[in-house]
Amino acid sequence: MSSSTRRTREDRLRELELARSLFTRSRALSGSHHLSTSPSAAVRGWDPTEDDDHDDGTCFATPAGGIRGRVRVKRDGRHAFNGEEGGREWERERVETRVRVGARAADGGGHGEEKRGKVGRGTTVVDRATRAKRAASADAWHRLVSEEKRSKEKYYGTDKTLLVLLEEERARYLKLDKEYQKLMIDVQALQSNHLQDLRNSERRFETEQRSLEKAVAARTTEIATVRRELHAWQQRYSKESTEWMVANERLAVQAERARRVQEVVEERCGELERAVAELTAARDTLSERVAARDAELRRTGLAVNEKETGWMREKEARMKLEVQALQLDHFVAQRDEEIKGLRAAEAREKEATAAARREVEEGAKREKQLLGEIEAAGARERGITEELERLRGRVAAQGEDLESAKTRESALRRELSDVQSSAAAAHTRAAEQLTQTQTRAAEQLAQAQERAGLLSAQKEAQAAELQARGREIADLHGQTTDLASRLEAALQDRAEAKRHHKEKLIDVADRIADLQGTLSDTQAQLAEVGRTEGVLRAAIRQRDDTAAAQESRIAELELALRQHENEGEALRARKREEMTAVQEKFGNARAAMEAEVTQLRSQLMHRSAQLAAQAEDVARMKLELTGAPLPPLLECDVN
Repeated sequence: MSSSTRRTREDRLRELELARSLFTRSRALSGSHHLSTSPSAAVRGWDPTEDDDHDDGTCFATPAGGIRGRVRVKRDGRHAFNGEEGGREWERERVETRVRVGARAADGGGHGEEKRGKVGRGTTVVDRATRAKRAASADAWHRLVSEEKRSKEKYYGTDKTLLVLLEEERARYLKLDKEYQKLMIDVQALQSNHLQDLRNSERRFETEQRSLEKAVAARTTEIATVRRELHAWQQRYSKESTEWMVANERLAVQAERARRVQEVVEERCGELERAVAELTAARDTLSERVAARDAELRRTGLAVNEKETGWMREKEARMKLEVQALQLDHFVAQRDEEIKGLRAAEAREKEATAAARREVEEGAKREKQLLGEIEAAGARERGITEELERLRGRVAAQGEDLESAKTRESALRRELSDVQSSAAAAHTRAAEQLTQTQTRAAEQLAQAQERAGLLSAQKEAQAAELQARGREIADLHGQTTDLASRLEAALQDRAEAKRHHKEKLIDVADRIADLQGTLSDTQAQLAEVGRTEGVLRAAIRQRDDTAAAQESRIAELELALRQHENEGEALRARKREEMTAVQEKFGNARAAMEAEVTQLRSQLMHRSAQLAAQAEDVARMKLELTGAPLPPLLECDVN
């Protein structure tokens, strides 16, 4: 903007310099010319916008002072009559006038020559164009004057009249010369004032232009600073927006990862819950099986109790039978002793001894059999006791869930211990009774041997009684046979009962073994269930801990995400506010600068208009000062 203004100012200065040179040369060329202020002459300023054929700017003049002919003012400031051609005389007079004016300019116009030297060849070209136009104007004026002379020769035929007219014209010329001198002084003063105003205007224009350039430079600097700040804020906003987007994406990825982990944990929790449900169902099944086994064990215990009760009854019956057998043996021994006492000493003693021995041997055999049976029963009882102890150990390992079974087993063990103690007591009593029987038999044998001698004397006395006693012995033998058969039947029944009881005990032992195996399996399953339950509970606790940690992590991530979102919103709001403030500031500054620039442009246009008007005034004044010279007494220089 400053360069264009500078070029415009330089162009205007060149134009003003050219105008000054033209004005100076015109003054030098038209130093003795006069402007007519007669009422018959009209002077009007030249308007550059008018055409060559415009008829408003005209001048009327006659040699006698009247109005004769119409002069047209052209663009170059020269005049010419409309529709008339000049003569050769006017051209010659015009050339002579120019020669005289050039001589005066050569004598006293050094200053003008210096200014003309500054103008150069440009003014020469203008002078040539002006000279051609002035020739046409001079021809027209000379023709007009010739016609006026021819038309008025009849009025001015005498010398006196011509002298009077000459004096009048000379007086008018002197008056016009004085007025012209005054006008030239005023014009020079006006020119100097105008030039001073031009210089002052140029100085003010340059000062204002420099101040405006400085203001524009300052505003430009401020705009550049504001633009740099705006660019920096935009870069910062872009950087922070990018960082926020990256953080948001990272948080979204973390949230997605946490969601996936939560889904995996939920799936694992579902699987664990299903496994827990399956294990619970298996545990319920095992509990049902254990309950069934427990019920079966109760039933088995009841059966064992019943069998033990039957066995105790059988044992009591056996003991009773043994007592009866002992009583029978004792009675038989007494009868044998009585028979031996009644027989003859030796025969009876031998027979009694053999019978006693046989009876003792049979009793011993029976006792041995009974002892064997008792020992077998004791062995079986010991086996049962051992099995029950093992079962008790196994049942004791079942824990709190099988306390009832352990209690029942303890009851069975106590009952079996009681049975064992009662069996041991019975065995002891049987052994003692056998010992007592053997002792009594030995004593009776000794007494029988001692009484053998005594009875030999009574042998004959008792021979009579022998037959009766024989019959009684036969009856007793029948009774003994009957008792033996009944005893054998009872023993067979007892053996059958023992065998049946043994079979039942074997079945019970098998069932107890099965129950033991079942309890072992149940215990193993319960242990496995306990381990699985522990693992599941640990997994559930771990899942709960993981879920709690994930929930806390998700809550932290959500809180961080909300914080980042709030920070992002606050940052965006702050950035929007800052951008709005910067844009408002920039808009206000731009509006102010545009207003200032508009004002400066308006001022510049106003100054340019003033300078253009002043230049036009200078050009008009220059044209007024450089007007073409008129013939003596009829010159009308119109600008």
